[in-house]
Amino acid sequence: MQFSIIGITETWLKESSHLVDIDGYTFIHNRCNNRRGGGTGLYISNNLQFKLRPDLTFDDDTTAESTFIEIIKPRGNTIVGVVYRAPDHNIDVFLKNYNELSYTNL
Repeated sequence: MQFSIIGITETWLKESSHLVDIDGYTFIHNRCNNRRGGGTGLYISNNLQFKLRPDLTFDDDTTAESTFIEIIKPRGNTIVGVVYRAPDHNIDVFLKNYNELSYTNL
């Protein structure tokens, strides 16, 4: 089975690392700056054309961590992302931010 996109959380990466490379995929990630562990990432098949969407990324490590991309397709683009909220992060703030994201004009 070949997946087009694989999303992961708890990457624990601080910098780019070739140790996590998978043949046939491009790996992008956002690291957690304010705490040990954390981080989110996406493996994207090299067969897909995409662009990063930092405008959709949660910009507060105390709410959630996320990575978003836009898959470029002839019949219309698709937004894909991975979001992780640590158990000790405020659920009410997370839900507010998630709700705002869901209403973003993509």
